[in-house]
Amino acid sequence: RVCAQGHARLKVVGDTPLEAPELGSALENEQWRPEREFDVFGEFDIGIMPLENTEYNRGKEAFKIKEYMAAGLPVVCSPVGHNLEVVEDGVTGLFASGEQEWVDALEQLVEDAPLRARLGASGRVLVEARYALPLQAQRLATIVKRAHTTRGGTGEAR
Repeated sequence: RVCAQGHARLKVVGDTPLEAPELGSALENEQWRPEREFDVFGEFDIGIMPLENTEYNRGKEAFKIKEYMAAGLPVVCSPVGHNLEVVEDGVTGLFASGEQEWVDALEQLVEDAPLRARLGASGRVLVEARYALPLQAQRLATIVKRAHTTRGGTGEAR
């Protein structure tokens, strides 16, 4: 519905093209290629991650959301699974559950550049503070060191 109003385009990057003839020229499919993994985010204004609330999806990692946030993009996602732990609604992104909530959230971001910038910047700060490689490496080192110590080791890495 947002695309039909002429305010937005949908770019899908993946292995399988999205078939949605009703979107006409508002839909662009791009085959996912590893060498474009990060460049493609520069072509987006908003990152989306719609998920049905299923047992499988509740167990999914919010990796796509984290990638969007790392690129400074505002996000709209379903309040499902790990998304609930990563996104703070209205602060680092927007949640949308039903069709009308998705339309409202997307229209709000399409029409409000300062909101897009604020959410994108907040998401970037969150990812840097919580998920950046140096922090994760330190956490892993601490876990390995504790495991080694509890198994009767010296606590020193070898």
